[in-house]
Amino acid sequence: MKKIIQLLAFLMVLGGNAANAENVNAKLEQLQRALALNPDDAKLLNDKGVALYEAGKYAEAESLYLKSLAIL
Repeated sequence: MKKIIQLLAFLMVLGGNAANAENVNAKLEQLQRALALNPDDAKLLNDKGVALYEAGKYAEAESLYLKSLAIL
């Protein structure tokens, strides 16, 4: 439960720092490269979920949030 609360707090901080679409796309590309090297990294999955959320891709973001939580 503590890890879930920490993850939610992290998401709230990131949500307050929403980037413009160009930065989100660059962030997604970088995260995808990192995930290609380490596909089961919970933080990377969460970070990509945040970027997808910022891009308005809510269903994809939710999927990654759930995958990240399952790893924790």
